[in-house]
Amino acid sequence: MLTALLDNQPLSVEGSLGPVGREFAAAKIPLDVTLKAFKEVNVSLKGNVVAATKQFDFGLQVNPFSPRKVFSAMGKPFPVATSDPEALTRVALKATLKGSPDRVSLSQGALDLDDSKLNFSLNAKEFSKPDVAFDLNLDKINVDRYLPPPSPKGAAKEEKAKATPAASKKTDYGPLRKMVVNGTVKVGMMTAMGAKLEDVNLKVIGKNGILHVDPLTAKAYQGGVSAKSVLDVRQDVPKTTVDFQQKQCRQDRCCEMS
Repeated sequence: MLTALLDNQPLSVEGSLGPVGREFAAAKIPLDVTLKAFKEVNVSLKGNVVAATKQFDFGLQVNPFSPRKVFSAMGKPFPVATSDPEALTRVALKATLKGSPDRVSLSQGALDLDDSKLNFSLNAKEFSKPDVAFDLNLDKINVDRYLPPPSPKGAAKEEKAKATPAASKKTDYGPLRKMVVNGTVKVGMMTAMGAKLEDVNLKVIGKNGILHVDPLTAKAYQGGVSAKSVLDVRQDVPKTTVDFQQKQCRQDRCCEMS
């Protein structure tokens, strides 16, 4: 067990590694480690490592904690300003991690963020030209809670007047050109800018510098929306096309608007 003080708050690491056995290179080495910090954070990692192949298989668990309390314990201001002062007061995480030097997977992932719960899985390989597949399923979220609080009257104009024009910087699309991506996103209920959406579904497929979002669908009050888009970053100047449709339903009929 190792103990220390960080910003005058207790920090400890305890657990075990091994036994290794006589055949170290071929051994499956058990690992069971727990990190505790700021009387608030408790992270455990338990599983096995194979020295010869550098493969690993871990269970990760982060017990519920409050990020705001962590910064308070350090005597530092919280770095994110949110409209809702109660936002970011509860975070928890569970996942199974498996991998090797050339690939990694996260399965049975569950992230708790305040009142929201995200179930997820992710697979990545060929890190020099990443091939990523993911599946995200979020039950509900109120995005407005996490937006910056509104500026006082006149403050926005003052900040704009003080701001100096930033030098234009050329965007490097190289990583997107190399990436292969295949993912789905589902959100049961989402509130953003006061608007409420239900059953949000999104699929992203990308390869060779072209990313397709098809479909993107959601249900809104008395209707729904659907869209598909293409982002082409094969050239230095990206090209984007969007096809958007909105369906409004009344008691007697439904109509579509593009």
